Amino acid sequence: TEELQQWKNRKHAKKRDLLSLIGKLVFISRVVRCGRMFVRRLIEVSKKVRHLHHTVTLNREFQADITWWLTFLPSWNGISMMYEEEWTSSVDLQLWTDASNLAVAGVYQDQWFVELVSDTSLSINYRELYAVVLAAATWSQRWAGKRVLFYCDNLAVCHVLCNKTSKSPALMHLLRRLFYIAASVPFDFSAKWIDTKSNDQADALSRLDFARFWKLAPTANTVMSKPRSLDSFVTVDDK
Repeated sequence: TEELQQWKNRKHAKKRDLLSLIGKLVFISRVVRCGRMFVRRLIEVSKKVRHLHHTVTLNREFQADITWWLTFLPSWNGISMMYEEEWTSSVDLQLWTDASNLAVAGVYQDQWFVELVSDTSLSINYRELYAVVLAAATWSQRWAGKRVLFYCDNLAVCHVLCNKTSKSPALMHLLRRLFYIAASVPFDFSAKWIDTKSNDQADALSRLDFARFWKLAPTANTVMSKPRSLDSFVTVDDK
């Protein structure tokens, strides 16, 4: 932590020193598994010069990842439990998410939430991934040690969750928040595609079709859960 503090707000560094820092963070990531996401961009920065004595310019993305480590490490309890061997599917968890042009929605057992879409310019891929991340922020404290297999009816989002990366800066912005949440609990995650008919409860909520939702889920809570703000899991806006 003391060394990371020394890197905070630095604008330049020798490649040799940067690689030393990266080596330590890679080692730490053997137990803080989701930390690997927050080392990738440091590695990319180090590749911008060839020789160890050359000076590297440390950009805003570099500082965003240093800030993540400085924020996460003090909150980590020093224990990284082993994940379960088997994947726990959305069916097993009774977890479903979906998005439309009207709202994003999540269902977890008898709990559920709906959040209206405030910016219609956001792509459907962004909204679908946002629904997954919002569900994780709200309910993942119950998933400690699990390997969660999200079921999603958006193939592009499934690829992002499986590969744990995206060429879209907007989707990466969300994915980094999901990594932060997963590291904090902790849990591992991947995804599997399903058709919309198999995702009917969340589909009904995302379309604000409450009559259909109550018919499909008669035992659901009468009052929705309050989604946890994603701002709880970020310290810098690294869009």
